[in-house]
Amino acid sequence: MPTVGGPDHFTLYCSQIRLSDGRLINSAWNFAGAHTTLATGVARLVGRIGLNAESALHMAVTVPAQFIGTTEAAQLIGRSLNDLIWLDQDLECHGNVSAFR
Repeated sequence: MPTVGGPDHFTLYCSQIRLSDGRLINSAWNFAGAHTTLATGVARLVGRIGLNAESALHMAVTVPAQFIGTTEAAQLIGRSLNDLIWLDQDLECHGNVSAFR
């Protein structure tokens, strides 16, 4: 969602969505989406659901790339370091790989 790394509100289908206590809500105070990153989602699949890291990363990277027909987006070869993030053994994101050069 646009609130991750961006503003704390946005408009979706003519409805104002805002971040409140770590959750996205609409003007009627109903849940309106997820305020999370893909890296956090992968960590949750491993830590809470019990998937192994390889399967969780496959689901997060390879499957979507195949679905939209851009399998090269899931490959490391030929990628810029700016396209890659650093995940430690606990799957915590430490930013862009190019920062660690």
